[in-house]
Amino acid sequence: AAMKPAVTPSLTFARGFTLIELMIVVSIIAIVAAVALPKLAGARLAANESNAIGTLRTIATAETQTAANCSIDTNGDGAGDFNGVTQKLGYLQELGITALWLMPIFPSPSYHGYDVTDYYDVNPQYGTMDDFKNLVAEARKRDIHIIIDLVINHTSDKHPQSPYRDWYIWNETDLKYEGPWGQRVWHSSTTGFYYGIFEAFMPDLNYANPAVTEEMKKIAAFWLTDVGVDGFRLDAAKHLIEDGVKQENTEATHLWYQNEFYPTYKAVNPEAMTVGELFGDGLNT
Repeated sequence: AAMKPAVTPSLTFARGFTLIELMIVVSIIAIVAAVALPKLAGARLAANESNAIGTLRTIATAETQTAANCSIDTNGDGAGDFNGVTQKLGYLQELGITALWLMPIFPSPSYHGYDVTDYYDVNPQYGTMDDFKNLVAEARKRDIHIIIDLVINHTSDKHPQSPYRDWYIWNETDLKYEGPWGQRVWHSSTTGFYYGIFEAFMPDLNYANPAVTEEMKKIAAFWLTDVGVDGFRLDAAKHLIEDGVKQENTEATHLWYQNEFYPTYKAVNPEAMTVGELFGDGLNT
């Protein structure tokens, strides 16, 4: 059975922002992106990723991050949606925008969407999968690329864990050590303690289990081929695989991207790109 379990929030826009205010932020993001992203892209995840970014031409002009629920509400439910983003593609094209980075669009019980319950669907608050595919198609007509936030470090705890218990990290007792910023990382349950670096409701995936890696490859391929997105922003990229009490930037994490994820998604779409969230790290980390 396919995993249907989800990134730490980065920049979010309040629902009350006007489009003009959003575009001001876009200008700032474009300036920062032109300086920062080429360095980040080649830092840890893949040495050739800067070439992929150049292929997408997102840095040469402008790139914007947005949340679907901050766009135009086309169905009267009080929240922005995919169709609202689609309606504004022409305006974004006029502004020189060549890529949209969408914050989490998967089904999730949280407002921020970083605890995913189903990696093969979209949050119904934003519309249907057909609505999203239409957004991707209409964006492509305007040479605008769609990049989605992909949460690969953890899922929602609302995902039914049986028979997927060994897809998560368990211990019979509380190991008690803390996370990188002094937070609790071992959380109690009726069947032992599980590891979750961010929150108790976002248990980390166990990449020591090859089945987790294979499923994540399938998820990436689904969005690149069946849906047609152009790449991913990988949430919490540096926390993927732990080495005892070391919980970020481990050698196993870097090797996973180099040997597993990078060659897989490049085989699916050579022009696809990824950029990893390295929150708290310098550009040369």
